[in-house]
Amino acid sequence: MKLKITFAQQDTASTATVLNGEIILTRPTSEASTYTIAYDLTEGCTTTNKFINLYKESLEDPFQCSYNIYKSHTNAEGIFDMKTKMNSIIETINTIDQLPNIDKSLILDIMSSDTEMAKLNTLHLYFEDESNKIKESEKPFQEEIYQLLEGINSLVHSIEGGLEVDRFFSSLRLSAPAKPSVTSPLTAEDYNNFSYYKQWGDLRLDYYRVGKDLNNCYHTNDTELVTSKGVAQQDTVHTCINLDLTTQEATETETDRYVESYYKWCDVNNVRDYYDIDLPMFNLGRIVLGKINTGGTTQDEIMTELHKCTSIIYVELIDE
Repeated sequence: MKLKITFAQQDTASTATVLNGEIILTRPTSEASTYTIAYDLTEGCTTTNKFINLYKESLEDPFQCSYNIYKSHTNAEGIFDMKTKMNSIIETINTIDQLPNIDKSLILDIMSSDTEMAKLNTLHLYFEDESNKIKESEKPFQEEIYQLLEGINSLVHSIEGGLEVDRFFSSLRLSAPAKPSVTSPLTAEDYNNFSYYKQWGDLRLDYYRVGKDLNNCYHTNDTELVTSKGVAQQDTVHTCINLDLTTQEATETETDRYVESYYKWCDVNNVRDYYDIDLPMFNLGRIVLGKINTGGTTQDEIMTELHKCTSIIYVELIDE
């Protein structure tokens, strides 16, 4: 079983850009200015099987795809660009009656490449709180509101990575138009399929929740979210995925050190007083649904093509 994803391309240099969109997917009539990658889905994985079944049961052509594309920023200019965009969103929000003002102390320093994690944590909490209020409210909101909040979310996650190695990351949320997303609860067996060891070209089940899991709290040193019991672990299987192509992944030794540091952080901050982190739901990592099929193409060639990609055109599940 394969999952194929087709992108539109423009022949431009790699930029530190966050691209997003929402489209109805229709099979492309021409292959001009497109690029396709294919993933071999993991055989024998119970969670991958659930993903495939949900895809087949809930998605029929044409279906909807909302997506984000994050491209690496390997120099300080990328960080400055992201911060400038965030500050623009803050200033815009502070002129809108439907959203509460964001404190001006959260304006980012565009002259510094520091990630300013304390500010980013507070901005992400603003995104979570206001997004949840919208979900719970029956009052209609303008599309601009959703775009501004999603802009905060996208930029927080892009800025927090700091200066990165060559990377192309995309999250895709697939759904039937005008229908609620179909999900299946994660079980202990699913949680035991989680892996923190990452490889270039992994296809992962997306997080699909508003909020942060415990690992992200550690990554951003967000102890306040722990003590307030606001941690949100991944809890469903769904037709949402992410592609992570980072050319210099951490070695197993580096990953083991990260995991050791994570548990030390939990001990130092008494996380067990708030959560039973030995439960399967707190397993580190994400579920790998499949691996990229390079088709004889080199990693460098694939990355060069991906950096030209500007939007999603089509997604298809193929029995082969």
